[in-house]
Amino acid sequence: MKLSILQHAKDKQPLGIEIEQVVAIIRDDHWAPGYQPVLLVQGVFEGNTRQQDIVSMSGLSIVQFKTSPTLVKAARDDPHTLLMFSSADTLYILYPYELDTGYEIHLQRQFYKKAFLYGNDYYRRQLEQEPVTTRRASMQPCVVPTCCRQRG
Repeated sequence: MKLSILQHAKDKQPLGIEIEQVVAIIRDDHWAPGYQPVLLVQGVFEGNTRQQDIVSMSGLSIVQFKTSPTLVKAARDDPHTLLMFSSADTLYILYPYELDTGYEIHLQRQFYKKAFLYGNDYYRRQLEQEPVTTRRASMQPCVVPTCCRQRG
């Protein structure tokens, strides 16, 4: 799965990256001192970070919760959790959704919003806690911490 990453919050030149590379960056802290990467889970962006700059969708979405030990365990045990990590008091859960690449990219972007809302509702019901993400957040970047919690 390919998505995009920024070197820091003010960066406007996204780089394409594989999900395995994201895990390695987080786990091994392979980033320049003073920089905190920002993950764009929706897909691969080229040229800028506007929605019209997405050239391919990743098939991934994200939900965010205020973290707790019981929530971490429940999210880790959920079969839909692909990757999870925490930053400060926020738990980030990346989950896949069924991506139909037969549709034009602008329709895939519209479907992403629905996949985001459905996934957030699913995790709300499964974990019995309200996510801190909102509809507007569905297209917002995610700050990548220097620690990672992988599934398995």
